[in-house]
Amino acid sequence: MKESLESVFEHDNTLSETQQLAIKIFDKAIHTKETNLLIAPLSNTYYAESNDIFIVLQGRELTMVNGKYQYNIIVREKDAWALAYKFKRVVEARRKKMEKKMLTNTNTSLQNILDGLGKKE
Repeated sequence: MKESLESVFEHDNTLSETQQLAIKIFDKAIHTKETNLLIAPLSNTYYAESNDIFIVLQGRELTMVNGKYQYNIIVREKDAWALAYKFKRVVEARRKKMEKKMLTNTNTSLQNILDGLGKKE
C-alpha cells in the first residue's frame, strides 16, 4: 500500500529543534520594524531582510542566507501556512500605517487649500 504525500512529510507532529528555531527567527524578523518585507504574489514567496540576513519562505521551505551560510529548513504545511499568514498580517498593518499617513497629509493639504480660499492677497 502506498503512503500519501502527507503521511510521508508529516508523519511526526512534533517539530525538531532546528524547525523551531527557524520559525522563531522568521517570526522575530517579520515583527522587527526595521526588517524589509516583500511578497512575490505570482510565486507566493515571502522575503524578509534584516541586518544582511535574508529569509525566504516558499511553500514549506524556509531559507536563511547571509554571506557565510545558507540553511534550508522544511517545516510542516500548517506551520508554513501560519508563517505566511503572519507575514501578510504584518505587511497589512504596515500598509494601513502608511495609508493613514498618506490620508493625513492629504487632509492637511486640502484643509490648507480650503483655508486659503477667499483670502484677499
